Formats: sequence, structure tokens, C-alpha cells
Amino acid sequence: MLRKFCLLSVLAASLAATSVQADITPAPGYSVSTVLTGHTFTAYDAYESSGSAYVYGWTGGGLKQYSVSSGSQINDLGTPSDGYTNNANVSVQWVEYGVDGSVYVGFYNGGGTDMRIYKVNSSTGTWQNLTSVNSNYSMAYYGTEAFIMAGDSIYLLDTDSGATTLFASVGGYSSQIAFADSGLVFCTSGVSGGDALINFSTAQLDSFLADTSGWSALDLSNADILDGTLDGWGGGTTVDADGNIYFTANDYYGDGSTSVEEYAGDSIAEGSGWSSIVMLYAVGEDLYYTLYNQDGISVLTPGVPEPSTYALLGGVAMLLFTLYRRRKVG
Repeated sequence: MLRKFCLLSVLAASLAATSVQADITPAPGYSVSTVLTGHTFTAYDAYESSGSAYVYGWTGGGLKQYSVSSGSQINDLGTPSDGYTNNANVSVQWVEYGVDGSVYVGFYNGGGTDMRIYKVNSSTGTWQNLTSVNSNYSMAYYGTEAFIMAGDSIYLLDTDSGATTLFASVGGYSSQIAFADSGLVFCTSGVSGGDALINFSTAQLDSFLADTSGWSALDLSNADILDGTLDGWGGGTTVDADGNIYFTANDYYGDGSTSVEEYAGDSIAEGSGWSSIVMLYAVGEDLYYTLYNQDGISVLTPGVPEPSTYALLGGVAMLLFTLYRRRKVG
């Protein structure tokens, strides 16, 4: 589900809803800003519709929808009517805006195994207890098919019945899943060398969807290792509008640093002081993330000229000015 939208014009037009996020340092060629300040999001999903960016997120004790450009709240979808969230052990794990127009919300329950996934009608605000999947962690779409990662396993989720079908068990930790041209991508442990960026191919996904009843679950031996030497615990994984894969690495084993990486590319942002990023969302070419308990949602935006580019432009400008002066004098 690739959503084409760039926030450069939006951010320029909405300075009132934007502030600098200083905890992460972007690499040359990127800038970082924060939108929807005044709200702390436990979980959220960012998406594009009709050329504008929006967020569905859990904040202020309920599920709400916001316009990124204006910073205003559009809709308040509340909480489950069955009182599930009144339990102090229950917390929101993830939010996903579905291709069917519904909003899906996954919960963690520290006091038991009743970890529910709700389907929310975005028009009426009706909450449906779709299913309960222990340790559900993230959700993403392969075309119109919904997949979730829960514990060390990846399942196909029937968003009508709530039924799940096991696709793969990887034996590592949970992380955010995403879909690229190459297939299903995510981070986990359990491979030689430590934490890794993993890929199950589109051919494997298509074979699974063609015969889910006769499928034998895959494991890491069936996967491709895209990057087997992550600088820490892999967390967020996302794919931008051009098909580029990004992921985060959090050094929980060492100094607590974090980074946002482009697969087969460079680090595009670095942070320190246990400023971990566990979820990452692409909207067009922009990357959304939050740090623990931060105000608003941060946005990494490409397109800022590097210092060498500024120097080149300055040199060209000086040359043109010199030629103009000579011609005028002549």
C-alpha cells in the first residue's frame, strides 16, 4: 500500500503545527520536523488521501483522526463500547488504516492472553471485536490482503471473519512488517550475525495465497537475508512511494543509540540517549516516526541540499554575476 504524497508544501504552509525535533539528527540531504504537536500518540498510522496527509492515532485515551496540514482533529472514534480498554493492563500496540476504509487497532494485554484486534468503522465509529491474537504487534497489506505479525509468527488475517492462517514462524522477536517489490520485509533476530532485515519473496506470498489450506509454514531458512548485520534491535520497517525500503535499528545492547537506515543505502538519521524508534511509516518520500512519549509526530523529509550543493550553487551564481558585470562594463 504505497501512498504518494510529499509534505514539503504542507510543512511550509502549516508552521503553526510544526516544530523542530532535536533528539534525532538527520543526515545531509534530509530535514526533520514535528507535526501534530500538542498530542502524544501511543500508536498511529499516517496516510494520504486526495493529495493531503492524515493520521489515525491513539491519543488522549481514544482513537482520533487528524489533518496533518491544519493540525486539526477531524474525527473522534472513541474506544471499544465493551469496556475492554478500561482494564489497566490493556494498551494500544498498533493502528492501521485499512484499504477497505476501516481502521484496525491492535492491543496488548499485560494481564493475560486476550490481546484483541478491533475493526473500527471510520464513518460510524462502531468498534467490532474482530479477533484475539496473542502478542499481535503490527499489520500491513499485500495488495488487499492483510497480514499481521504476532510473537515470532506472521499470519494472514481475514478482516471479515477474523480468522488467521499461519504463513511463517521465524523464531525471533516481533517487529513492524511491510511489503516491497521484493515481497514481505521485516526485522528479527535468530540469524547468523545477530539482528537482520528479512525478506519473504512475492513468489512465496503468491503461492501461499493460492492455497492457504495446504500451506506448510515457512521459517527463516526459507527467507532471504537482506541485511544480516543491523546495528542493534530492528524495529520499524517501511517502504516509500518509490519502493525504497527503510528500517530502524536500536542499540538496546549497548549505548541506546538509534538510526534510520535505507536498505542498500546510508543511514539517514541518528539519535542517542535511548531515543528508540520502534515504528516507521512512509507517506510518499517522507518518513514518520515517534520517540518514546514525544510531543507530536516527527517527519524526515528528503530534498535539503547538502553543503557541497550549496557551494556549487554559490559558485554558479558568482560566475553568472561576474559575466553579467563584464558584459555591462563592456
